[in-house]
Amino acid sequence: MKFKHFIWDFDGTLLNTYPAMVKAFYKTCVDNDIPADENTILEYMKISVQTVIDFYSKRFSFPPSFLDEFQKNREILEKQVVEPYVDTQIILEEIIDSGNFNYVVTHRGTSTLELLRKYDLEKYFREIVIKEKGFARKPNPQSINYLKEKYEMNNDETVMIGDRILDIEAGRNAMVHTCFYDEFKTEKELGADITISRLSEIALYLKRNY
Repeated sequence: MKFKHFIWDFDGTLLNTYPAMVKAFYKTCVDNDIPADENTILEYMKISVQTVIDFYSKRFSFPPSFLDEFQKNREILEKQVVEPYVDTQIILEEIIDSGNFNYVVTHRGTSTLELLRKYDLEKYFREIVIKEKGFARKPNPQSINYLKEKYEMNNDETVMIGDRILDIEAGRNAMVHTCFYDEFKTEKELGADITISRLSEIALYLKRNY
């Protein structure tokens, strides 16, 4: 398999945002006397942020201010803690230099652009699809299909890369190839076409257009 179009998830794939998000949620729980532990938060957050919110809110009474407090804590910690993975820029640049294209599909909003600009990564992407675009959330393939149609992507030349089952399901639902970024080498069987533990491994699947 050799790909031309690389559609990336954002959180936990391009940037290591989980430490900040887990700490923000944990702090919000502690501040509101809600029993929580960081391992459980991470486990459910690796499915989605909404999943961890649902898990705790069904077991404990959240004050009305909880989600606003979580968002404020998250914004503060993301400015302090979030960084790209060590090989993020290297692989993005290699994809561009080999004549191929990068895209982002994320549930995150405008903070996606802020973080990419902070690390001078925005320039590597042909298009960045964020929450404000209004597409249905993954695993609905609507955002991927939008990119496919706009840029006339061939399914066989397109891969969706992410660290969660919903990324893999979204790719499958869009009938493109899928790549599971298994940073922690969990060896989970998500049914992806490719599994990697370092982003640089994507280089094996580049079409070389030179």
